[in-house]
Amino acid sequence: MNKKLIGVLTGLGFALSASMAQATTIYLVGAQLYAANPNGSTSELGYQYSTNSATGAGAANLPLDLQGGGADDLAISFALNLGDNIFDFRPVTDAFGDFPRSYYGLNLFFNNTGVSFNPVAGDPRIAGDLTVSVPTDSSVFIVPTAGTNIQAYNNVPSNAGFASANGLALTNVGGYNVSVTAFSENGGTGGTPDPSGSFTINVARASVPEPATIALLGLGLAGIGFQRRRKASSS
Repeated sequence: MNKKLIGVLTGLGFALSASMAQATTIYLVGAQLYAANPNGSTSELGYQYSTNSATGAGAANLPLDLQGGGADDLAISFALNLGDNIFDFRPVTDAFGDFPRSYYGLNLFFNNTGVSFNPVAGDPRIAGDLTVSVPTDSSVFIVPTAGTNIQAYNNVPSNAGFASANGLALTNVGGYNVSVTAFSENGGTGGTPDPSGSFTINVARASVPEPATIALLGLGLAGIGFQRRRKASSS
């Protein structure tokens, strides 16, 4: 094989390796728990535990604990690992009455910048990047269908209103597929206030190459074609 061709292939290999090594970090940057109906729609407008620091007057804080990764309850930014990331939620007190609701919905927000997501109240009303719902004392959750009226993340009593669920079971963030693989609510059992429970976020590399990788491959193939044409013309 021509030495220059070997050089092109070697360079392409190094370039692809470098591109793959520049891994993107995915962050959970917002979360909201709301009272739901069996289909995941909001059952009690205004009932919400939220990490949105801009709507604190219309919600109770939602304390989240990433197992092995720390805890926070407002203006969150949790770096997620590849695979499963398990979060526990346990409010200090029940802010909306000392009894469990029948169903709970969960809105989650992600990005690859690490900037916490805290939109002020207003329009358009914002639905989760991912939304799931579960009965109390259950771990069998659903994804509300697209168009379902769910609690808006940028909601306060003076701006009470619904957002429209997107119906997505997974979302792609920076070349990674993000999904909820578990969600449970225990109704405040075990001496903890209601609502309390856990959810799991899975992060997996998408199977489609990132645009930068495709571009590098194209340059490499172009280089190989050029070498072959030179060899053929000199024969």
